[in-house]
Amino acid sequence: MSKKDYSAVKEYGQRIRAFRKTAELSQKELATFTEVHQPYIAAIENGDVNIGIKIQETIGQTFGVRYYQLADPEFPIPSKEILRDNIRRYLISKQIDPAWLNEETPNLSHYVDRILNSDFLDKPRTAKAIAQEIATKYRVNASAARVTDILSRNPRRQQVQITKSENSRLNIYRR
Repeated sequence: MSKKDYSAVKEYGQRIRAFRKTAELSQKELATFTEVHQPYIAAIENGDVNIGIKIQETIGQTFGVRYYQLADPEFPIPSKEILRDNIRRYLISKQIDPAWLNEETPNLSHYVDRILNSDFLDKPRTAKAIAQEIATKYRVNASAARVTDILSRNPRRQQVQITKSENSRLNIYRR
């Protein structure tokens, strides 16, 4: 990077990219684990956004390091094995299926379809409630962010009504 292009935000983004690549994660996987959208991860890595401490902390927890270690160029990036073990522990703590790390991405769409074909969405539900129903009924853990992602895409988007709750920014889903 030339001195003209240097900025702490760009350097931080490069460090996040280095952690992610060492762990052999895609931007989409990191986004799923940290419950943000993939373009936001790309913007962080490109140094296009100055992120807040909360997302720094979440990314750090995902990799099993402290948030300030992400930015420290003197802090050595752990090996792939250590990072993936830390990520596995993080996913389990967040009740996300660690099969993602084994390239055995659970086919949550199948379970969301089963929920759509039941009477569960006859009443308005949040993505968190849908994820909890999937976990209870099918013993498959899913994050609310993943459920939201699945329901926001066609053909499922055409099968549900999506509204905002009155007192928050949460999506409410109903068949």
